[in-house]
Amino acid sequence: LEGQLQKLRVQRNSLLPISTLPTEVLTEIFALCRIHEDYGWIEMQNLLPVTWVCHQWREVALSCATLWAHIEGSNLRWALPSIERSRGSSLVAEFS
Repeated sequence: LEGQLQKLRVQRNSLLPISTLPTEVLTEIFALCRIHEDYGWIEMQNLLPVTWVCHQWREVALSCATLWAHIEGSNLRWALPSIERSRGSSLVAEFS
């Protein structure tokens, strides 16, 4: 029953306007989420909230390898998931 309810929620949410944005548009939006005007690139943990919006946003964000290829910050626990998600993209890592 829970599985069926989850499928129905995903189906319902896929009809919402926020879920109908093309993958290319979402990828550009997510890339802009990584930029902070004062500090340049921000830590991966600040990108995670876009994966909570809906199923489509999560799938697109987690499958965009270049989105996870820049790792910055002082918390190394975010580095390994970023490396895994970057899937061979050229990595840039900066730690303080």
